[in-house]
Amino acid sequence: MIGITFHSEGEDGTLYIEADGTFRTVMKEPSDKLEGPRKMPEPYLCDLDGAVMVGLETTYQRGNRRMTTNVYMDMNELIACTIQWARDKGILENGTRLGQAQKTLEEAQELVAAVENNNREEIIDAIGDVLVTVIIQADMNGLCVEDCLQSAYDVISKRTGRMENGVFVKDGAA
Repeated sequence: MIGITFHSEGEDGTLYIEADGTFRTVMKEPSDKLEGPRKMPEPYLCDLDGAVMVGLETTYQRGNRRMTTNVYMDMNELIACTIQWARDKGILENGTRLGQAQKTLEEAQELVAAVENNNREEIIDAIGDVLVTVIIQADMNGLCVEDCLQSAYDVISKRTGRMENGVFVKDGAA
């Protein structure tokens, strides 16, 4: 049995995975009751330490509220899986950097529409799609998206400016 400590929405607990693939969650607060054990869906991913899994979901009761906890991949694993997906789909081999940039623009326009409609599910989908296209674009250019983000952060962390009509305008911008 593997025990994994996790933190979700302000709560701590431990996820236990049995040899037969069933799992159970024990929350630190004794009032939580787990529905389970349940069989882990296949396939699931695990890093070498057994600390990162995908496809795990457990539901427990807290007072009158049912809560579902998902255990997600970390960002590095998501980036690696996204690049592998792009490789598997032939995007990296057959796509173009310009085509990928246009795809990013298309997904960003979908994000604008989702925000205009205040549609949370579509906003989540659009942000995810934008991230996928940016990760692929970075790889197509021989870059790591983490390095690109670090470079941008290094600049913006020193930036000064002001808010105008709900948008940050950097000093010196017209």
